[in-house]
Amino acid sequence: MHDARRSNEYESKNVNSVARGAFGDIASITGGCITMMTGVTGLGKFAHDIGAKYKAVCERMSQLEAELAEARGGTTEGRPASAAG
Repeated sequence: MHDARRSNEYESKNVNSVARGAFGDIASITGGCITMMTGVTGLGKFAHDIGAKYKAVCERMSQLEAELAEARGGTTEGRPASAAG
């Protein structure tokens, strides 16, 4: 994409170009796509990190609920201890 943007920018500045304005628009749009994709990639990594942390918290909550149910001397029959009452 960087090469496409660069070549369109070059052609938009060429005085002998057939459609300088169109090449300039394409270069601008390509630059916007590059910026957006870079942002989406960053968000994907952030979302993955959050998902991993969320999973770890959920696993720890399950462990704590199981320990609580065991400490109460009963079973929750597949339900979280907080739902057992």
